[in-house]
Amino acid sequence: MNAAATITTDGETATDILKNTPTISVDAEGAITLRGKTPLILINGRNSTISNPDQIPASSIESIEIINNPTAK
Repeated sequence: MNAAATITTDGETATDILKNTPTISVDAEGAITLRGKTPLILINGRNSTISNPDQIPASSIESIEIINNPTAK
């Protein structure tokens, strides 16, 4: 997803972008699920181990990749 194209106002965070993504759910604690499972999320091409996506300003995000079935390493 092209995050830059989805930012509508200043002050948005990664949570705001993810909440507006179809099939993605973000609960009150910031846990992200895709169809009931925890996906692998890459922000700007890097593995995201964010515990609270509210801490990432949307202005610093160029792209978000959401991988539902990541391969084992």
